[in-house]
Amino acid sequence: EFNKEKIKNFKNNSGNIILIQEEDNINLYKNKKSFKNVNKFQKHTHLREYLNLFKNPIIIFSGILLILFGGTVVAFSTWYTTYFSSFGIKVEISSLGLSLYWLSITGGVKLKQFAIKKFKDYQIIFIGCLLNAIFMLIITFSQNIIIKIIASILIGLFLGGFTALITSFAIGQKPELSGFISGYILGMLSLGNMIFQPIIGNISERFGRGTGIYVQLIGSVLLFITAFIITVFYKYKEPDTEIF
Repeated sequence: EFNKEKIKNFKNNSGNIILIQEEDNINLYKNKKSFKNVNKFQKHTHLREYLNLFKNPIIIFSGILLILFGGTVVAFSTWYTTYFSSFGIKVEISSLGLSLYWLSITGGVKLKQFAIKKFKDYQIIFIGCLLNAIFMLIITFSQNIIIKIIASILIGLFLGGFTALITSFAIGQKPELSGFISGYILGMLSLGNMIFQPIIGNISERFGRGTGIYVQLIGSVLLFITAFIITVFYKYKEPDTEIF
């Protein structure tokens, strides 16, 4: 009788254990299903945040700014020796000017580090784009080779570190999406090179090696106009902010 009672209790306990396991399995299934729903909701939310990001005109025009920057200032270094060769300057000499141009860009990065302590980032962007347009005008229309080289060095000095500055400025609009914004900005920089390089090459091939500079001049003027638009939008967003 004692053994029969033990067997009976064992069967009851086994039944309870099976029921508990089945309930746990059901709960686990429900939790997995709920977790999948949460993931879908989070993905949908993230997608909405990414799309809403482009409702901010500062983000949009920051991308346009990098397209123009890549197509003018960066592309300028690619066509530097070709441009000066149209004036009879040997490549070995114009290459020295190109080296000074890149050296000035390095100096420009250091200059930005000091400037950012006294000016706001959008102010530095605006001033840099303005000076870039002025110096590009000088390069385009001056007949003096030395002045052209000096102007190119000054472009590098005032626009060195420009990409990092724009990236930081754009990220400031939505810091929690910094990774996405960085990729977007750098993508626009590459896109600018892709667009402008064949245009400059085509113009230079058709009308002479010295004519490609006009494409970069137009790009520099558009760069300044875009920087001005960003400044206006920033002022509208932050009414208490002084432009200068």
